[in-house]
Amino acid sequence: LERIVHARDELFLLQRSLMPQLQVMLDINSGASAFVSEYAHPYFKAQENRLRGLMDDVNVYKEMTQAALELYRSSITHKTNETIRVLTVISIPLMVLTFLTGLYGMNVPLPFSGFHHVFCVMLGVSLVVFMGMLLWFRRREWF
Repeated sequence: LERIVHARDELFLLQRSLMPQLQVMLDINSGASAFVSEYAHPYFKAQENRLRGLMDDVNVYKEMTQAALELYRSSITHKTNETIRVLTVISIPLMVLTFLTGLYGMNVPLPFSGFHHVFCVMLGVSLVVFMGMLLWFRRREWF
């Protein structure tokens, strides 16, 4: 990223330095200067053409660096989306388990609280729900 931004900034500076030079060449070739003879006129025209070519090259390279920068930012956004998706896959099953443990952790009489094996059944139900959600996420190819 630093190299791309540095190259883009260098191209902006190069363009800023070439623009006045091109303007001077345009003024010289328009005949506004009395100090340039007709003999030297073709040489200044060639320099103007070279400067125009350089400006075109700078514009092409600026577009290329801008496209590389956008590609880099797009890849970073894609990686961030992948990370968020993995965190979502992990948090949703744990949220269901948190709800179930919070529900049966209250100090109020709940259904089936009088049976001796309710804890084992709730633990089994929680594991089945957790594994079911993981399988569902795996089938949808979320991880």
